[in-house]
Amino acid sequence: MNLMHDMEEALQVITGRVKGDIRASLAFLDKVVADSSESLPPRLLHFLERRSYVKALAFLEEGEEAES
Repeated sequence: MNLMHDMEEALQVITGRVKGDIRASLAFLDKVVADSSESLPPRLLHFLERRSYVKALAFLEEGEEAES
């Protein structure tokens, strides 16, 4: 399993790009933030902690340039 890939899939569900279980996706991301916060890029962690899911998805898709 690739954590970043799994996070991207969860974010796609939350943002409505794909169908899926939104509650499970939210719970998964909450667990990632709680368990893996030290290993995540600081900007991505910032977006996830503040539930800025569109920005978090853009960060994963585009890389560090997704700042706005």
